Amino acid sequence: MFPTIKIFMRGKNEEKNLLKKILSSKLSLLASVVLLVLISVALGKVIYRRYLIEQEIGAMREEIEKAEGKNKELSDLIAYFSTDAFREKMARQKLNLQRPGETVVALPVKKEGEKIILGSEDDSSENRARSEDAENFLANAKKWWHYFFSNQ
Repeated sequence: MFPTIKIFMRGKNEEKNLLKKILSSKLSLLASVVLLVLISVALGKVIYRRYLIEQEIGAMREEIEKAEGKNKELSDLIAYFSTDAFREKMARQKLNLQRPGETVVALPVKKEGEKIILGSEDDSSENRARSEDAENFLANAKKWWHYFFSNQ
């Protein structure tokens, strides 16, 4: 019984020695380094591809946020355009309509070099005189100059 155990144990030692010889050889070391390099390159490619995909996902998320903001802005405009206040405003501006009992007042547009003074009704004659003085302030040639060459 004892001799068979020794043979069995001796076989294991020989296998260990053979394994040590293979692992300690230069060929196995070279093969291990090549395998390690190949795995590292493949891993690097996967990591870089994942980085590019994450960048693209981030850009698309920003684009989605911009589109949602634009969508909200447009829906707010649609809601405003459907209000009665907007319809009334457009009717007044585009169609020159007014409510019954309202009086339309047209104010003069301030031109370059002129003073428009608005005051109470008591000063209306004085304001008219000041307004006429402001109009006469510009010489006739300047008026023509402003008529032809002003940007207004």
